[in-house]
Amino acid sequence: MINDIEVIDMPDGSTKVSMDLEPEMQKMLIKQGLEYIIKEMKIHEKIKVMDCNEFSEDVKTLDLSDDEYNALFHFGFISAIKNAMK
Repeated sequence: MINDIEVIDMPDGSTKVSMDLEPEMQKMLIKQGLEYIIKEMKIHEKIKVMDCNEFSEDVKTLDLSDDEYNALFHFGFISAIKNAMK
């Protein structure tokens, strides 16, 4: 599912990672990014209980911008790295 991984150390101390991912892996990382944000916001906002809402099928399919997909993908990657380090 992951091909051609390249890790480059940048002059500022950061690391640039590039890889070829199958579409299913990309979707998994985007979903994990969303889960990561939800978890972090629950901690940050000290939310203990959220009542369940019912949503129509039209609402459950959202169109995201490329920037939004990119951010969720990066958060998913960060979450995967953090989980692997535990």
